[in-house]
Amino acid sequence: HLEVPAFTAAIEAHQKRITDAILNHALQICAEKKANVKTQVVIGDPKEKICEVIENVHADLLVMGSRAFGPIKRMFLGSVSTYCANHAQCAVMIVKNKEASSKS
Repeated sequence: HLEVPAFTAAIEAHQKRITDAILNHALQICAEKKANVKTQVVIGDPKEKICEVIENVHADLLVMGSRAFGPIKRMFLGSVSTYCANHAQCAVMIVKNKEASSKS
C-alpha cells in the first residue's frame, strides 16, 4: 500500500469540484421550485450515511432515486434504496426513472 500525497490531493480536489457542481445544480432546481432544502456532504458507505444523516436531522421524508439494478447486480452490490427503505427512521419515497420502470 503506497500513497502518493499529491495524487491523493488531486483526486480529492477533483471530487470536491464535482460534488460542488452537483450540489449547486440541485440547489438551483430547488430554488426555482421554492423548496426549502439543506445540503450536507458526508463520506462513507452511502446506505449507512444516508440513514445516519436522516436520523441526525430528524427528517420526515427521504426521497431518493433508484438505479434499477437487475437481480444479479442487486444481489452482489446491494441496493441503497432498498436498504434505506428498510432502515431509515422516516418515510421513504423511491422514484424510478421512466426507462428503469419500463424494463422491470
